[in-house]
Amino acid sequence: MRKKLLALSLLMILVMSFLGCSASESKEDENSATKPVGKPTITEQVLLEKEGIKVTAVEYVEDIVWGDGIKLTIENNSDKNITLGCD
Repeated sequence: MRKKLLALSLLMILVMSFLGCSASESKEDENSATKPVGKPTITEQVLLEKEGIKVTAVEYVEDIVWGDGIKLTIENNSDKNITLGCD
């Protein structure tokens, strides 16, 4: 249980750091000021399902300390301890 929590924490930190670094500037058109801007959302979806490991994106979250991120659920249905990370 402790290893799963540690793995989830590390994965969340990595995901949030990539979200903060991957934003690119785009040219906005003249009508962008009149377009409504809402809170981003995601649809729950399985990101990885392999050898008894299942990673699911659950929801978009905003955090004062860590910034924007995606809440994940990680299920280990294998008989091995795992460590997850992302590149």
